[in-house]
Amino acid sequence: TACNNLALMYEQGNGVEKDLKKAYDLLMIAVKRGNTRSCYHLGRFYENGLAVQADRAKAKEWYSKAAAKGDKDAKAALERLG
Repeated sequence: TACNNLALMYEQGNGVEKDLKKAYDLLMIAVKRGNTRSCYHLGRFYENGLAVQADRAKAKEWYSKAAAKGDKDAKAALERLG
């Protein structure tokens, strides 16, 4: 969860200089360490084109991984995307 929290700090520029690429990289590390919530955030990155090219299909993939583990925000995002 530390990587996930750091990623959000870099995404928002909260206490550190805003750096979406660094946030993305930290989210990927968090996912490799088993952090399901980071899957949701990666879905947001792909949905909104944050540090990556917007890609609706990849957003759905990441949201699906999080939703499968019970993430309610990811389930709502999947419903929204159809």
